Amino acid sequence: MNKLKKRALKVIAEHLSVEEAAGLKEGFQLMDTSNRGKINIDELRVGLQKFGQQIPDSDLLILMEAGDVDKDGHLDYGEFVAISVHLRKMGNEDHLHKAFEFFDQNRSGYIEIEELRDALADEVETNNEEVINAIM
Repeated sequence: MNKLKKRALKVIAEHLSVEEAAGLKEGFQLMDTSNRGKINIDELRVGLQKFGQQIPDSDLLILMEAGDVDKDGHLDYGEFVAISVHLRKMGNEDHLHKAFEFFDQNRSGYIEIEELRDALADEVETNNEEVINAIM
């Protein structure tokens, strides 16, 4: 379910309004002090502190593990946006509808196993069949 949630959050992130996206982009750029287009846990910690958020290291580790889809030890902009969407609870009905439409390719009103397989096909890990079976 975690993979499905991550994929859905990325879809939501792609459909944010200009205002929502601009605020996240600015926050990411402030945190990306190395200007590499990705942030590590230390940059995330310092950046959150600048925004007045004191998050325990154990929670930061959970955020990094949840968001770091490609497991490179950093959050790229897309991964950062997905986490931000989740944390800010920006999942309003319109965003959720867009995510559902992404998965429901044939517009049947249901997410079918083949649609799920296609949606998760570009994920990094190769055990997608196990994930799909667990979701279904």
